[in-house]
Amino acid sequence: MAEWQRRSVLAGGVVLSIGGLASVGAGSDGDDTQDLPDPDVDPNPELDEDWPSSDGGPDQSRSIQATREFDGDALEAAWSVDHDGSVAVADDTVYTTSEESVLALEAADGSVVWETDDLDVSGPSVADDTVYLSDSEVVALDRADGRVRWTTDFENGDAGSQTVAYDAVFVVADGTLYALETEDGSIRWGLESIQDEDGDEQAFIRDVAAANGVVYAVAEGYRGVALDPETGEEVWQTGIYGGQEIYPNPTRATSTGALLGGAYYNREIIDAETGESFEYGHIDSEYVDPVLDEEMSVHGGQHALVGRSYGIDDEYSWGISIHSTQRVSTVITEETVYVYVMEGDGYPDAEYSTELVALDRYDGTEQWVLSADDSPVGPIRALSDDTIYVDHDGELVALREELNEDDQSDGEDGDGSEGDQPDEDESSDEDDRSDEESEDGDSDGSDDETETEDGDDETEEEGGDGEGTDSDDDDADTDTDDSDDTDADDADTDEADDADGEDEVDDENETGDEADGGNGGDENGDADDGTPGFTTGTGIAGGALGLEWLRRQAGTDDPEE
Repeated sequence: MAEWQRRSVLAGGVVLSIGGLASVGAGSDGDDTQDLPDPDVDPNPELDEDWPSSDGGPDQSRSIQATREFDGDALEAAWSVDHDGSVAVADDTVYTTSEESVLALEAADGSVVWETDDLDVSGPSVADDTVYLSDSEVVALDRADGRVRWTTDFENGDAGSQTVAYDAVFVVADGTLYALETEDGSIRWGLESIQDEDGDEQAFIRDVAAANGVVYAVAEGYRGVALDPETGEEVWQTGIYGGQEIYPNPTRATSTGALLGGAYYNREIIDAETGESFEYGHIDSEYVDPVLDEEMSVHGGQHALVGRSYGIDDEYSWGISIHSTQRVSTVITEETVYVYVMEGDGYPDAEYSTELVALDRYDGTEQWVLSADDSPVGPIRALSDDTIYVDHDGELVALREELNEDDQSDGEDGDGSEGDQPDEDESSDEDDRSDEESEDGDSDGSDDETETEDGDDETEEEGGDGEGTDSDDDDADTDTDDSDDTDADDADTDEADDADGEDEVDDENETGDEADGGNGGDENGDADDGTPGFTTGTGIAGGALGLEWLRRQAGTDDPEE
């Protein structure tokens, strides 16, 4: 592995406590915060991607402005690879993690671009030419070859999920919020706490979101805050709806609304610019971790998944029935809400159990349903371009609409346009027509070579498939902990519900802190010094993957080679 520089945050930087704004940001008079938040300020203006970090983008909203809609009947598995973490997609490359390694994959076919070993991190975020991950430390990797650029340790505790925006990496470690420079990991600023309305110091909890030119963070004592990303100065502070001890739900923000912590059973969407409450701001979150975009939120209580507009004149609301022990994974797009509903503990026949569902965002009508009994579907890890990336039994699966014959070969109708190579039947016909055309076999030979290479990849995929372990970072936890949900539902106690809510956030935040990891990646050798290598389970041909998946369902997997 390439050499890297390890730096200790607390030993080399200044950590501030913002009891008074004068102590925040040396040399700043606070005037720069008057124009913030500003919806016109893009956290990463150079990055035009659907899903550049683990929850979609630096706003962590799990919503994208995509016009691309999918036909569920045509979705097929294009490829799969063992993984145990969340996903980022940028420039036709997929970034994810396997057991103590980070993978960069070609989005087209799942082949490995590079693999960097001996890194127990998760939650990739892409910006410029670097991919950032975190857990006990924050790591910056070169996007071209996976070499470690810098690593930052935290002497007083492990790091949580990081957010990359405004040329900085924002992360909470042991109650302190740090802004690290993306270039080298040095400290831009660090805040140990904020001072609440009673003058008490409140430490930071969980992760942060970036949007509208500010950073949104949550502190103990039911406090939400918007901070200037350059100085750490407070733009505004607000109270968070509580009722019980504050629960560290994921922080999410858009140009209009923000979700900042709150009680596990009820959260409040606040105005992202002012910190004030919306008229329709209170939403159920007892069993469904809410997501949102600029207009609507998707959330839920004990028995329903709900979609509803907030803070606008034309309110709309809908709901679908789910069991109280079912967890969901949700993404909001321009016209559709995509939801994967997990199996409820003790209720395998509950509505939408282990199904990927497309719902109309405005009225909740069902567009299509894909069942795990028929397709390799699971919790949604990313949605980018023409692909839905899901976790199926510890494998990252790329779902795409199958290509029809016309798409696969323009030459099948005999036009031979756009330089497409003829298929074998057409080549044989041409051989019979003239000797001159048969001498053009170099091109056909090239096609044959390509087919042979693809076949090798398919063979490697089948031979390398291992039995599933607890490689799914959060969904394995869900399956294990959902027994608590049943108890909570039957006993109807707040204490049991608290435990249930904690499981829910572990599912949605996808930090992978307790993941055991998959068994792929090491069987084919480690990649030294950032050199490319293949991992177990990598597939190329969608048809071969589909057959392999069916063989697994039937219990007739090919033996490992």
